[in-house]
Amino acid sequence: AKIPECPAMPPAQLAPFSALALDRIQDPSNVGALLRTAAAMGVREAWLSPGCAYAWSQKTLRASQGAQFNLVVREEIDLDIALAKFNGQVCVTTLAQSTALQDTKFTNARVAIIVGNEGAGVSDTLLALATTRIHIPMHAQVESLNVGAAAAIVLYEWQRQKQQSSGR
Repeated sequence: AKIPECPAMPPAQLAPFSALALDRIQDPSNVGALLRTAAAMGVREAWLSPGCAYAWSQKTLRASQGAQFNLVVREEIDLDIALAKFNGQVCVTTLAQSTALQDTKFTNARVAIIVGNEGAGVSDTLLALATTRIHIPMHAQVESLNVGAAAAIVLYEWQRQKQQSSGR
């Protein structure tokens, strides 16, 4: 299949709008799972930073089941610049100074959700750009979740709140 042309970045005022920003996700299977989940939850675009696995590799495509064809995938995006210009709620998954997911309010029709590298997490620069910091409460014996599992939980809650606010 031919890799689709990527349209120009949308204007800042476009609403509603949603993006899943991947900060240096190295494993192609994780990138694929993230793209598949994003498409399933109705995310409009995926922004992949430099250092992410290639969105169109065989392994990524296999893990995504072709989700790349159901959302706009932008690669080599300087997330610092894109998110500094983003006119909406910028959410990040982190343990530092964060709110439990069940207490988080997705307050904007325009939302970007950032998930970070499998080992290092989200960069300090992106943490500083976040308007909303989220953590997923877990039992004390579990240190962390796989990035794909964590993103799926957060995206599900975003979608649930969005549907609830629209009366569906």
